[in-house]
Amino acid sequence: MIQKENSYGTFDQEINAFFKDVHHFASLINTCLYQGQEIVKPENLMLVDPKI
Repeated sequence: MIQKENSYGTFDQEINAFFKDVHHFASLINTCLYQGQEIVKPENLMLVDPKI
């Protein structure tokens, strides 16, 4: 049986691209932390350099 190595680089790139959309990120935070209440608003978020 041939085992394929997992490539997390591609996965990380896809997740980063998905969460660059402030609506996606706000939805995740609101769902996980605030039981779906709209506490974090997309218009109040800004994109920052992930290397910081």
